Amino acid sequence: MKASDVVKIINNIDEAISILKGNNHPADKLIEFRQEMSQQLTTFGDALEATSQDVYSRLRLSTGEKRWEWFENWKQPEEVNNLYANIIGAYANWEYPCMEIFPGVGNLLGYALGGEPLYIVDWENYMLDRVSQQFNEYYASKRLMKYQIKEYDLTSLPQSSFGFVYCVNWLRFEDLQGLSKLARSVYECLMPGGTYLFCYNPTDKWWGMKVFEEGYARGADTQLLEDELTSIGFEIVERQQASSETSYMLVKRPGTITYIKESSVLGKFIALSEEI
Repeated sequence: MKASDVVKIINNIDEAISILKGNNHPADKLIEFRQEMSQQLTTFGDALEATSQDVYSRLRLSTGEKRWEWFENWKQPEEVNNLYANIIGAYANWEYPCMEIFPGVGNLLGYALGGEPLYIVDWENYMLDRVSQQFNEYYASKRLMKYQIKEYDLTSLPQSSFGFVYCVNWLRFEDLQGLSKLARSVYECLMPGGTYLFCYNPTDKWWGMKVFEEGYARGADTQLLEDELTSIGFEIVERQQASSETSYMLVKRPGTITYIKESSVLGKFIALSEEI
């Protein structure tokens, strides 16, 4: 029996227990069976973590062209891109700075161009320079703000300044500890009322555990993740768990955004002979 099979059974048992309790039927036997299944699931832990860690390490050690090629080859289905594009397009606007963390090959960056200014961050300048090439030279060099970071440390960026931050190209490959580290850094970057969108792989779902055991993702238990985010200070705005590729959370730093601009940046073309 695979770990994903055990998780699927547990999910089904939880639903059955809920139904039985609601109809005033004893659920003791099902509860005992659930505990046995949970113990079986625990025995898979070490082996699964070793497999997951191996894949994770290979991805982290890939640099330059190899890392770019990996992101190019890991193509998300169109419906997945559309899902995230709609959310990003709704939150990224000129009223506040926005940021994408680990933009990959820039498949979603175009939907955030409303953010003003728009920041992108990555471990490598190679990735930042490469992804910026999809824009014209002026925007890439003058308007797009590029920052290289170490691990998940965002202290080199403006703090308490962003209205919207998102990371949906990488975090399926992180565990609870990694998700928490980045969330803490993002929290400090967000202005009060700012929103953070991120993807993750829910290992409390059988399909999430399946991709975990196959080495295609890592992940975290949803309730533990929500508890961690709440302890950081976030408010949970929205949560979706449709599949391993379309599971995300939208969380918010408490407060109300204070807009610092009355309009988007405006410019005027004047003749060289005109007095300024």
